Amino acid sequence: MGITEDIQWLKSDEGSLLTIFAIIAKSGPCSLRQIKMSYSKNGDWWPVKLYVKMLEEKKIVEEREGEYSLTEYGKKILETIKATEDLTAL
Repeated sequence: MGITEDIQWLKSDEGSLLTIFAIIAKSGPCSLRQIKMSYSKNGDWWPVKLYVKMLEEKKIVEEREGEYSLTEYGKKILETIKATEDLTAL
């Protein structure tokens, strides 16, 4: 898959993947707890864990020492979104 396809994939589930991606992009290295609190303070953990795992599997985010950040590929996706789309969500 390429950047365009991965952007479409991020948008594919009513924006939840894109929201998690945006949280990590805005926050820089952040813990799973920080991501969860930004996503939903009172919601369940399982969706956040699932979305982060999905982003890891696509090599869009990576975990280092308990914190998640964008990979170089994830940064390319972010720059493409910034250059081509309305970034109200980011």
